[in-house]
Amino acid sequence: MNIKVFVLTVCLLMLFAGIYGFWSFYSRPEPETGYILSDPGLTDRQFRSLIESPAIHRTLLDDSPIRIASALTQELLAIAPENAFRTRMHELGIPFVLQKYPIQPDGGDNLTKAIQKAISTNPDYLVVSVETERDQDNLIRLLADCPSKIFVVNKTVPITNWKRNAPYMYIGFDPSTGAKLIASEARNIFADEESVPYAIIYETPANRAIEIQTTVFIEELSDANKFQLVDEYYTQDTSQDAYQKALIILNRHPDLRFIHACSSKIAFSALKAIQDQGKEKQVLVNGWGGTKEEILSVKNGGLAFTVIKVMDDIGVALAEAIRLDRSGQTTMTPRAFSASYTVCRRGMSDEELQHLMAKAFRYSHAKDD
Repeated sequence: MNIKVFVLTVCLLMLFAGIYGFWSFYSRPEPETGYILSDPGLTDRQFRSLIESPAIHRTLLDDSPIRIASALTQELLAIAPENAFRTRMHELGIPFVLQKYPIQPDGGDNLTKAIQKAISTNPDYLVVSVETERDQDNLIRLLADCPSKIFVVNKTVPITNWKRNAPYMYIGFDPSTGAKLIASEARNIFADEESVPYAIIYETPANRAIEIQTTVFIEELSDANKFQLVDEYYTQDTSQDAYQKALIILNRHPDLRFIHACSSKIAFSALKAIQDQGKEKQVLVNGWGGTKEEILSVKNGGLAFTVIKVMDDIGVALAEAIRLDRSGQTTMTPRAFSASYTVCRRGMSDEELQHLMAKAFRYSHAKDD
C-alpha cells in the first residue's frame, strides 16, 4: 500500500473515532435517569410560545385515555389551575382520567399515604409537589421504582440528588423572578425619595421558595443606599398574628415607608393595620401572588401593587408536556419550565386591567364567570 494512502487512512479513522467518542460522551444519558444531555428539548422561549398560543388538535400515537394521579397538599389543590389543565387537554383532544389524592394537613406520614395510594393505581403520569427537604427525601425514596412519569409542579430547579427515576419535568414559578419584579416596583415608586425605611413580614414555617424570594429582594435593594431594612418579623401563619406583627412594626418605626409582604394573607393583614393606624398615605404594602382580591385592592387604592402568578401557565404547560410525550416528541419536553409573572399597579386603566386579567386568567376566568 502506498505510504501516503496508508497515512491518510489512519488519519481518517482517528478523526471518525474522535467524532464518535465526542458524540458518545455528550449524548449519553445521565446516570440512572435516561435524560439525554445533548437534547435539552424546546428552549424556554419556544415552550413559552407554545403554551401562550391557542391549542392545536394533533394526532396521538395512542388515543386511549391516559391515567393521571396527583398527590398535592390541600393548599396547592386550592390554587391549582385544574380548569386550565382540563380545558387545554380537551382542546388538544387528549382523553384522560384524573384522580386526586390530597395530602392531609395534620402532618405525620400523610405524604407517604397519599403517594402510595396514587402509585397503587399505576398512573401514566404522577403529579407531586416538594414543600420541604423531608418531602424531597421521602419522594425520592417512595418513587424510586415508580413506572409513572413524574411531574413536580412547584419547583423550577431540578433536584440534584434525585437521580433514580428522576422527574420527567419540573413546572412552577421562579421565586427570584418574582422578587426582582417587586424590587423593581419599589424602586420606581420611591425613585424620588432619599431614604426608604422598610420592613419584611415572613410566613412561618418559611419554605425554600420564600427564603429565595426574600433573599433576592433584599439583595436587589441593597445596592441602593436609600433602602434600609429596619425590621423583620415571622408570623404564625394566621391573619391575626400578621396583623399584630404589622402593628408592632408601625409603632416601632414611625417613619416606615414600605412593608414587604411574603404572602397574600400577610399583605391584607398588614394593609388593615396600616389603615387602622391611619397611615395608608405614608406606608405602602405589596401583594404577592396576584389573586383577584389583590387586583381589586390595587385598583381601589389599597395595596400599592401586586405581582401576579399566571397560574394558568402551570395547567397549560402540564397539558402540552403530556401532549409532546404522547405524540412521540418526548425529547422535546424541557426539563424545567418557569411560568410567567405580570404586575398590577395603581393607576392602570380599566382597559389595561381587563387585558391583564384576560392573560393571567385566560382559562380559569371562565370557571369563575
